Amino acid sequence: MENKLSIFIRRFCENVKDFYNVSDIVKFLKTEIERKRKIYPFWRKKVRFSYASFKKRYPSIYKKFPSVVPNKNILQFFYHDDHLSKNKQISDENLSKIIPFEDEFISTKYFKKKFLDLFSFFLTEILPFEKKSLVYANNPVNIYQDIYFDFSYRFIKSEISAFSLIKTQYKLEEKLEKIIEYLFSSISHVFGMILSEVIPENFQVELISALASINNPKKIDFVITIRQRERYLKEFFLNSHIFQFSEFLPQIPDSVRNKLKMQKDLLYLLALDRYYGLQPNIISVLTRIQKKCISLGHITPLLDMLNFMFSRVEDSNYETEEILDTVSKKFTRSPDKRSKLLNLFNFCNKNAVLFGTFQSNNRSQLQEQYRLFFLFNLQYFGEGLQQTFKSDNILLPGVFKNQIRILEDKYPNFSRYFLLFERFLHAAFELSTNSAFKNVFTHIFKYSIDELNEFFSSAFLTSLNERLMNEIESYNQVTSERLTYSEVVEFIIKTIYNSITTIFLAENPLKASANFKDSISRYSPKNVALRALEILFFKEIPLSDNNWMNFNLSRNKEKVIKQFQEFFKIPKDYFFTDKKLLHISMKQLYSLESEFLLEEWLVIYIIEPFISFIDKIWKIIEKKEEPITLNTIFLEFNHQLSWSVINPNILDNLELICEKMAGPFLEVFLNH
Repeated sequence: MENKLSIFIRRFCENVKDFYNVSDIVKFLKTEIERKRKIYPFWRKKVRFSYASFKKRYPSIYKKFPSVVPNKNILQFFYHDDHLSKNKQISDENLSKIIPFEDEFISTKYFKKKFLDLFSFFLTEILPFEKKSLVYANNPVNIYQDIYFDFSYRFIKSEISAFSLIKTQYKLEEKLEKIIEYLFSSISHVFGMILSEVIPENFQVELISALASINNPKKIDFVITIRQRERYLKEFFLNSHIFQFSEFLPQIPDSVRNKLKMQKDLLYLLALDRYYGLQPNIISVLTRIQKKCISLGHITPLLDMLNFMFSRVEDSNYETEEILDTVSKKFTRSPDKRSKLLNLFNFCNKNAVLFGTFQSNNRSQLQEQYRLFFLFNLQYFGEGLQQTFKSDNILLPGVFKNQIRILEDKYPNFSRYFLLFERFLHAAFELSTNSAFKNVFTHIFKYSIDELNEFFSSAFLTSLNERLMNEIESYNQVTSERLTYSEVVEFIIKTIYNSITTIFLAENPLKASANFKDSISRYSPKNVALRALEILFFKEIPLSDNNWMNFNLSRNKEKVIKQFQEFFKIPKDYFFTDKKLLHISMKQLYSLESEFLLEEWLVIYIIEPFISFIDKIWKIIEKKEEPITLNTIFLEFNHQLSWSVINPNILDNLELICEKMAGPFLEVFLNH
């Protein structure tokens, strides 16, 4: 007999067409909820009654706050750069109309008292989960206007089997843990949506971390937060990104682009107005990142903020070492512990920069994906295998050497093959523009470029976290003063906070601007205010700021397409797919997903497939009685690769690729 969850999952598979489309899942969940024709209306009445009773009991909390008039001093900073707007269309009189902010708040006291009961009822009475399996871990934590709730749900075996049906039905490559984490995230999102329909406050509910296990113990630990909804922040950043996007579209008339620019410039006004009360919000952002790192057990959530801040420190009149020295002296009195923390900070910071470089090239278009692939391969292998062995970019050198040793034993011509692999990497930027290259790439590596880039990112983060844990453990083996992962995260977060208060926060943006080497243009007062505001945007899109535009436009692609449809039909590949958006988000919200360490993955998924392909060609050519010539090699390349080309119109282009690959092959096998 099917249990409640199995029936629910079966209906999920019947009604959700696209597993990666959040809207499809939201629509299904809302339909399921509305099917509960007695219990769902009862729950809504329960929420309304509890909220009304609370307001009546604590009337002082709900006194109307006066409207906030934006700080008029912001205009002097807005017009600090003459080129920004010579007409000065914005004045003191119309400023409050342009930024219609009120001092909005959420009643944290109400949510701290009532949220557990409301969520538990929703999950176990309206949705088909077991009440006895839901465990609340700690008392709610309140940071500024953010409230954190820690939950754990323990699965029984039949529930795990029910979730497995989703993986089978949609033929998903993701691990089952990821599927469970994603579903709980979607449930939390829908819970927030329907709760906000009943409670008239400006709040949103989010699942900020989820860590599932299908072995012993079978459970999911997850953290839900309630926070103020930043409507204007999201709207103004989206307008800014739409304007930036329009600059790449020559079809857009100047009159339209000028209107978009005016909307984009409002972001500066928002930044200047919010500048004077940023500190509590910044603390809440960093607390959120710290909470995610601790609950997930990996440092991925702090990498982008770390890179964002310390790349700005390099532009300032301060040195990273100064900030580290200030924080570390307050953090611990132990010289050994202090030295290790500084070492680990530098390790994380260096790899945050490297990860940020890779992610900044993670764009939606095919050519950009090839660029990313060859960028990271050249980073690791561009100067030869011996240099790779010496490089500190290889986080776990012992693992890498062992994997290479296996290949050397398997392929007697390994050194020649690897030399060809290097030549291929250096020629690939030119080859990748060829229309047949997509077929060639998939034939050699067995996966699409998008899949390999996703695998790489996950493997990189897995190795980074493994190395960090190894460093902590090594330190603890030689000292009596133990260092914990939580302490390392806390130290990095405090260092980030100190860097923010040192270079960005001052009496006003003009004084903060003086902290930078280029205070005239790049770090003018309005730009300093904007950089400070961007710290808050990490709550909305917790990714590298280099990825914000692409991610934000993809997440709002219907609006973007509609905005420009009169002038230009935007191709689909200008946006990330729903699947890609989900995978990007997964790295920040869920458990590490790679089954391989980076040092294993690079060999198994990149080097060996290429070497196997070359080995096959060499063995065929070697058996031929005729002399080895360029034409012989070309014909064999063409023969092997033509099977991958379905479209006959690109066969000529395939021949060009074969010519490019045949030349280095002949040179390597005749001269080495």
